[in-house]
Amino acid sequence: MWIPLIDASVENGCLYVLPRAHNCDLLRHTPNEAGTYLAIGTNDLPPVEPVPIPVRKGGVLLMTNRTPHASFENTTDRVRWSMDLRYQSATLPTNADITAPTSDEAAAVPAACYPPAKDFLVRSRKHPDDMVSDAQVFHDLRARHRAEYDAGFAKSAPGSEKRRINPFSLERWQ
Repeated sequence: MWIPLIDASVENGCLYVLPRAHNCDLLRHTPNEAGTYLAIGTNDLPPVEPVPIPVRKGGVLLMTNRTPHASFENTTDRVRWSMDLRYQSATLPTNADITAPTSDEAAAVPAACYPPAKDFLVRSRKHPDDMVSDAQVFHDLRARHRAEYDAGFAKSAPGSEKRRINPFSLERWQ
């Protein structure tokens, strides 16, 4: 679920989707060059033209996890603020501490699209003690996961130890 907090237009980087591509097989995802998110290579995309999806402030764009989507350059002088909410069964493998995927599950289920961000549980009858409902607990969980992710990335990518991406910062827009 993608919710723009200001009008999202082509000019300010609205999302583009590939129509009906969610009906295809799961597309191969690989880390981008910086290792900060997963991407689908051009050669792995179905032969469909992307369609821009302008959405007015407060509107909602619903997609499945099989909908290839992207946003492109914001050519305006304003930040395009939005929220991205994802829902998944707590029984499926995630990077949350509540499930440990079997080797078969790990091979069948792709990693989160944004590996530096920690998955977390907000509602569960089976795992009520694992739910995150406190803002400080949420912040600490995400910060700890990000530090572990960056430390692992720095060890695996030469020269990357100088890479600093702070998802809680607005510095990139200043």
